[in-house]
Amino acid sequence: MFADCYGMKSGAEFVNTLEDQIRKQGAMATLVSDRARVEISTKVMDILRGYCIDSWQSKPYQQNQNYFERLYQVIKSYVNNIMNRTGAPAYT
Repeated sequence: MFADCYGMKSGAEFVNTLEDQIRKQGAMATLVSDRARVEISTKVMDILRGYCIDSWQSKPYQQNQNYFERLYQVIKSYVNNIMNRTGAPAYT
């Protein structure tokens, strides 16, 4: 399993971020999502088809099916802990 975090101001940036991730790290075996509209768009599906990447979506309102939800909680708590200890401003 691999998790990488990027700041995005809008959902439209997801396509470019996905392409950048594939360019920098290589194509992943599976894209796991919670059926967000941008993650199941035709443009994303075209990219996934082009690189032979499988797509898996959890059922709506079933966070327990998406193991990344728990991983995200852990990452978020670590980041908040580091920011609190270093005195980073709240807007960061």
